[in-house]
Parts: sequence; structure tokens; C-alpha cells
Amino acid sequence: MDYLTLGLSLFFTLHSLRIVAPHVRELLIQRLGIPVWYVLHGVLSLVSLWLIASGYAMERLSPTWLWFPPMWLNHLTLLIMLVAMVFLWAGLIKGTYIRRLSGAPVPFALVLWALAHMLSNPTVADMVLFGSFLVWATVLKRDVLTRSPVSETLSVRRTLAAIGLGIASFGAIAFWGHECLIGVNPMAGMV
Repeated sequence: MDYLTLGLSLFFTLHSLRIVAPHVRELLIQRLGIPVWYVLHGVLSLVSLWLIASGYAMERLSPTWLWFPPMWLNHLTLLIMLVAMVFLWAGLIKGTYIRRLSGAPVPFALVLWALAHMLSNPTVADMVLFGSFLVWATVLKRDVLTRSPVSETLSVRRTLAAIGLGIASFGAIAFWGHECLIGVNPMAGMV
């Protein structure tokens, strides 16, 4: 659990400076310069992701189960993930009605992602990993919502593109990517 905890701590510290200590972030950028800051931030982000992945992989070898989820929770998880992917794309594409209505679609997608994974992965390591992302994404969502809104021309075409890309991305991850990257097939036993 040490690698997982250390990786999460490093990741959230790096990615929360703008929210909790903007003056520290600005000071670092002034002292290091923008190019060095971005390289340092990128390298430390990769290190944190490696620590998270390594720690989580170690914990998966001997998991501590909190409960055993019924099969229908896997179906609910997939449905929530489909919605999360649509919100993710709606946040990445400017001018979608989903982006305008939700205000902070990317943090909301992270909230849904974490919640969905906590439902169907009830081990201590899963609660630490996904629970910490759930809390962080909730704080991030609040920060995004307090910023002044950006005026965008809304487009039905872009909204439909976000929905289509969300569905396509969900399909690619559910049927192929998740197993390739994580080693778990989320569609196993669904039929």
C-alpha cells in the first residue's frame, strides 16, 4: 500500500497546487521558468502514475475484500462509465450543450468514473484508489464551477460529436482497451 499511497499523494499534490496553493505554483513557475516547470511537472506526474499503478498491482495480488458485489452492479458500472465517457468528451469539445448545462463535465466524468469503479471493485486498495479520486474530482469540480464561465457558441453538431465519441470510446475501452491496459475484461460474464 506504500507505493499506492505515495503515488496518490504525489499526484494530488501536483495537480492541486492551482487550487490549494496557487501562490506556491506561481512562485515555482517564476523561479524555474515555464519550460522547466512543465518538464518537472510532467516527469513527476509520470512517476506518480507509475507509483500508483505499481502499488495497485501489488495490492491486487492479495486483496482485502470489503464485500462481494452482485452481478447486476457490473451492469450498473458499465452504464455509469458510458455516461462518464460522454461527459468527458463534452468537456473536451468546446461549444457542447452538455458542457454548458453541467458547468464542469470533466470533473463530473471523473466523479462518475471513480464511483462506478468503487461499486464493482470492493477491496481496500480500490477504495483508497478510487475513493481518493472521487474526493479530488469533487473538489476540482467545485473549483471549476467557481471560475467565471467562458462564453461559447453552442452547437448541436458538437454535442452529437461528444455523444458519439463518448459511445465509441466506451466501446473501445470496454471491449478491448481495459483488458489490454489493466488486465481485466469488464465485459466478462456479461452475456
